[in-house]
Amino acid sequence: MELLVNQILQHNSNFFRVLYFNVKLDICVLINLSEEQNQLEHLDIDSLTKHNYTNPTNPPSNFNTTILNEVILELKEKTLERWEKSWEQIKDLVTDEPNIFETSYLNKKCKAVSEQYNVSRHTVKRNIFNYWRNGKTKYAILPKYYLSGGKGKERQLEQNNAFTITDKIKEEIQAAYKANRPEGKDGTLRGAYINYIRLKYKKEFDNKETKKYPSLTQFYYWGTKNLSSSDKLAIEKGVLSRDKDHRLVTGSSYNSVFGPGIFQIDSTPSDVEIISEIDLSEPIGCPTVYFVADIFSGLCTGIYVTLENPSYHEASTALYYSFKGFSMFANDMLLGTLNKFNVDATSAFYPSTFLPHQIVTDNGKELVSRNSNNIITDLGIDIENKEAYRADLKGLVENFFKIYHKDLKCFPKEIGHKNMAEGRRGIKKARKNATYTLKQYTAMIAVAMANYNHKCSLKKYPLAPEMIKDGLVDPSPIEVWNWGMKNRTGLLRSSEISNLKELMLPRAVGKLNKHDLEFEKIKYETPLHKDLRNIQQQTGEVKLKYDISYNPNNMNTINLFFNNEIIKCSINEQKNPGLINKSLKEIRAFNKVRKNVKKEKEHDRDSGTMDILDMADSFKKENDKKRKSKGQKSTNKAKVSYNREREKEYERQQKEFKSTEEPNSDTKIIDINTSKENKRIEGDIGDILDDIYKNMDNE
Repeated sequence: MELLVNQILQHNSNFFRVLYFNVKLDICVLINLSEEQNQLEHLDIDSLTKHNYTNPTNPPSNFNTTILNEVILELKEKTLERWEKSWEQIKDLVTDEPNIFETSYLNKKCKAVSEQYNVSRHTVKRNIFNYWRNGKTKYAILPKYYLSGGKGKERQLEQNNAFTITDKIKEEIQAAYKANRPEGKDGTLRGAYINYIRLKYKKEFDNKETKKYPSLTQFYYWGTKNLSSSDKLAIEKGVLSRDKDHRLVTGSSYNSVFGPGIFQIDSTPSDVEIISEIDLSEPIGCPTVYFVADIFSGLCTGIYVTLENPSYHEASTALYYSFKGFSMFANDMLLGTLNKFNVDATSAFYPSTFLPHQIVTDNGKELVSRNSNNIITDLGIDIENKEAYRADLKGLVENFFKIYHKDLKCFPKEIGHKNMAEGRRGIKKARKNATYTLKQYTAMIAVAMANYNHKCSLKKYPLAPEMIKDGLVDPSPIEVWNWGMKNRTGLLRSSEISNLKELMLPRAVGKLNKHDLEFEKIKYETPLHKDLRNIQQQTGEVKLKYDISYNPNNMNTINLFFNNEIIKCSINEQKNPGLINKSLKEIRAFNKVRKNVKKEKEHDRDSGTMDILDMADSFKKENDKKRKSKGQKSTNKAKVSYNREREKEYERQQKEFKSTEEPNSDTKIIDINTSKENKRIEGDIGDILDDIYKNMDNE
């Protein structure tokens, strides 16, 4: 039997590698490749043939592993250093043949090397056996991290796999995984897998004896193999939910500005039910709460609580009170409740009484409209609309929604506060425990946010070196605001602007004519303004369009913008007596009802006109048929006059007979004109009367 070093032999089901042989000494050293134990076998050369050690026709590929240069290039530098270090430890030992194959000599040498390189003896011995087992080359001791799998590595196929995944099937699975798991839908993984098998492997699935189709594990593995964690989350939760609730937030609102002057505004429905001030036993639902905050300091510059739905008017009102200070807000909102608790509603509550340089809001309907141009053009304030569902871009006001209810949640009694279980079976509705009126609730929020401004610590505020130098180590919002006003100003302007409230009201277009000003079908009286009156007299019946502003809660007065002036116009009580003290919503509802009624009446009128036209058409057809049989008659003036007189006499006779009761057939009719002296009327009229009398006598 011819032997070669590194030759692989097979004995029964085991495989061996030839490490050393000497014909003169009649010795052969083998290592068992089928067992994990590091053990050598010393045999006679003749015994190899005697015990049927043969050359395998198809040895396993992992026993003929060839490390290519491409693999070396892909290895990390740390792995290459470890490889070189291991080779340096054993390169002199493995050449000491055949002595190294003796167990005692091997252990002695391994111990010496371990002491020299400060490694364990087992590490040195393991590297030597890896050198023998894997082909007696330097590559044999290379760490096999390239076979470890991991992200981006394809798993090796096992011999007991029932179904092999080819490249084509991989592409099919990836496409089916995305198609059968729509983004954000509540579909399950198994449901997507079953739908894929139904479309591609229906026949194979029905055959229970063989399993010639991908398994659920294979479907999930190959379906998600090329997807990032972000893409997986988008498929499972939806892109909207991923971006809104699961995205990584690394920035801070404080870092985006240099000093005070950029405000954030947002609104949310409150989670506290309130009651009516008219009848304290009647709940009226949850109000809408507006917050305005300065980004630089985190200061709450204004609040506003309303029962109206979010709109431009409500948002502009919240901004107006943040510009004018808390004193005006307290007076207008009638917060006399604060006096009972010795709370002084002064501007110290919310010290901002300035116009900002910019307002940051979301993509909501409040400030995304034509009305927002009023703030930009008239007040010189920029408006920045952030993306929808990105609460992190205006995190300050979003955080206020949590702050103002934090203390109320600790209240031991039920006060109408909603919880996460609201609406579930067996959970009482919060409105049954509603406790506070709108004014009381507003007062509590005002005090809570004032407490935040003056006493809350901004733990995560990124302090500038100048702040630390000035002693702001653990500042409150009011301290940061005051420091910014002193050291970093320039973005704020005075709010002492004439007609500020009128400038911030919603805008629309009114129609001006020579009599009055019209808006939403309402007539408004214009004052005796010289230039305005001249324009009205020149218009005549033409209607000129002018910008107006209005308070949607009360439409008694509107503001006309005329030649850089604001002219107040009052409702004409004589022309609109039923629309006094009405809101815009009520007026539009009335106009809608009136329009529908008008349409119904127009429909009835048009229906009557159609009946008249049908009647006229019927008469025409009937008369045309009769006239056709008599031929064409003369239409000169004399003939028409003659026909008219004859028709009059005929009509008089018809009216005379219809005005009396119908006579009996036996009654004789006496002619009052039987005197012979009465002459017969000349012309056709007399002939007609004679014919009438004759017909009556015959009857």
